[in-house]
Order: sequence, then C-alpha cells, then structure tokens
Amino acid sequence: MEICNDRWTSPRLTKHARERLPTRGIRGADVARTLEHGRTVHVRGADVYVVGRREIKSVAERGLDISDLHGLHVVCASDTGVVITAYRNRNLRGLRPRGRGRQWKPLSN
Repeated sequence: MEICNDRWTSPRLTKHARERLPTRGIRGADVARTLEHGRTVHVRGADVYVVGRREIKSVAERGLDISDLHGLHVVCASDTGVVITAYRNRNLRGLRPRGRGRQWKPLSN
C-alpha cells in the first residue's frame, strides 16, 4: 500500500513534524533518505524507520555513505504513511516489541 507516490523524495509531514524537525536539526532530505534506506519496525500502531549500524554497513557495500543518519528514527502513521515526527537516538533497544510480561494472578486457597 503506497499512499504517497513520491514518498522518498518528498514525504508528507504533519504540522508537528514540520515544526519539530528544524529544531532537532533534521532536514527533509535526511527524512527521505531514512525512509529509503532504514529498517522498518512496527511499534505501538506506527511504522518507525530507523538507520542503525547494520543499515549503514549494508548501504556502504553499495557505495553510499549514510553514516550521518546513524540513530535517526522517523515515525510514520501506518495507515496513511504521513511522517508524524523524527528524532535521533542511537539506542535501538526501545524498538523491540514489548510483551505483556508477567501478569498478576491471585493465590488460590
């Protein structure tokens, strides 16, 4: 399902993303390159595109340098593909799917 025909060259942004990206030093070109080369993780109802070490290494084998994108997360609405926000965080552990964990059960007598 491709919502925006030219998603990687001119991704659609929410008002929040348009306001926050410049304050975080993230350019529109960085967002587009992350959408093109980053891995996709479905987290809490959104698609998150992330550039980590693996993506940098994989793309470098093809002769491209995306090391400046290391740690960039682009959060998109999974239904429309619109960019909600973007931020930098090199720790990718927060993207792991969270299980329900241990649930409390009352003691039976």
